[in-house]
Amino acid sequence: MVRPCRRGSTMTRASSCSDLLENVTRKEEKSIETSKNDADCSQAVLRTALRLPDCHRDHITNAHMKRMQIFGTQSNKNTSAYHRLMKELKELMKNPPEYCSAAPTDSNFLYWRATIMGPPGSPYENGIFHLEMDFPDKYPFAPPTVRFLTRIYHCNVGKMGNICLDILNSKWTPALCIEKILLSITSLIVDPNPCDPMRTQMAAIYLINRERHDRTARLWTRRYAMRKDDQIKEKSESQQNHIPSPMRELWNA
Repeated sequence: MVRPCRRGSTMTRASSCSDLLENVTRKEEKSIETSKNDADCSQAVLRTALRLPDCHRDHITNAHMKRMQIFGTQSNKNTSAYHRLMKELKELMKNPPEYCSAAPTDSNFLYWRATIMGPPGSPYENGIFHLEMDFPDKYPFAPPTVRFLTRIYHCNVGKMGNICLDILNSKWTPALCIEKILLSITSLIVDPNPCDPMRTQMAAIYLINRERHDRTARLWTRRYAMRKDDQIKEKSESQQNHIPSPMRELWNA
């Protein structure tokens, strides 16, 4: 980890990887403990889990796991859904899936926040898409309600973020889990199903003019799902390559 000194431009390097872990963990655990907003708390965990190496993920999540066990409502603890979700959370932290992550909030263990990274090579590359997952008391015998919180140009995602995915409806089985849900959504992002759309106009453009569809999807990703520094970097690269920015296509479809 490289950190600037208060004076001048001299840079100092942390003595070891353990120092990096300790510094980041202390900062994130403090934000977790002092956070008054459940969503902010979970996002702090997600940000750190994505940033740290795989071998260090457990350290930053331990504090969050303890809070889940201590502060989860008693009614949630007595349900089969709670035990199933706790088991899945431990598995997610132990073996996190590629390009996605998920964690519950403090006050309600049945309400989770998830993050999906835009798959490389797709129009959604470099985007960070946030989702919410609301689990019923009957989980895993009933599917969760999942929707995008980040706007995305996709024919299978509605204006309110609801997702048209069969495993979240008629093809749900108790054998499915959070990891499979996130991986299925990631797959849907890369390979839309225009034959069963939630937004017919986007589906028609996808079928008739794929280039236009992908161009608009990239523009939406840049506007709604990318950090400002990533936007500036991509804009600079586009200017160097003399690529126009047809912002007029960012209509409210």
